Amino acid sequence: MGANKGVIRTTVTVVIMVVLVLGYYAYVSNRKAVELQNTKVSEADRLILEDIEGNYPKKPRDVVKLHVRMLQQIYASELSDDKLSKMVDQMRLLYDDRLLNNQGNTKEEQISSILAELDSHDGKKYKITNYEIDEESQTTYSEVDGEDVANLYATYTILDDKTTYKQIYLYVLVKDKDGHFKILGWQRDNSKESDLSNSSTTKKKD
Repeated sequence: MGANKGVIRTTVTVVIMVVLVLGYYAYVSNRKAVELQNTKVSEADRLILEDIEGNYPKKPRDVVKLHVRMLQQIYASELSDDKLSKMVDQMRLLYDDRLLNNQGNTKEEQISSILAELDSHDGKKYKITNYEIDEESQTTYSEVDGEDVANLYATYTILDDKTTYKQIYLYVLVKDKDGHFKILGWQRDNSKESDLSNSSTTKKKD
């Protein structure tokens, strides 16, 4: 009987130790999960971690929106060299092969161009404070030389030092063999900006 009591006490002790150890690990794991939830992830980090290849944007508008969000962070944030490199990698996943293979548009040349533009502002504030992108209903679809093409506009609100103004860009996207719309190019549309300026002037007179 005495031996049996000893075995029972030993078993109970082991069970209690196991429960305590498991409880401790559960506490630590839960604490880490809470800390992770409370940790604020920056927009730049969120974009860098975005699984673009595994979850590519479905609509041309979503592709352009993602591109503009990246531009926002490049011009608004003081990204480290490593983060800028990773952001450009992400951005280039949105580009059509023809844009990627354009002369003067290697990754290194793209980064150099971005840094040169940032330096040109000589410490002045320059950023995209807001943007508007055409809705899906405003996107123009067509077929050109057997390719599915989408055209839509993005309007950037720019803060340049103490001056705020708008720039309008026409984005052209083409559908690749995987059914993904990739950016073939974008260019500033001065005529649209002129219309916007005249409209604003008219509204002010009213």
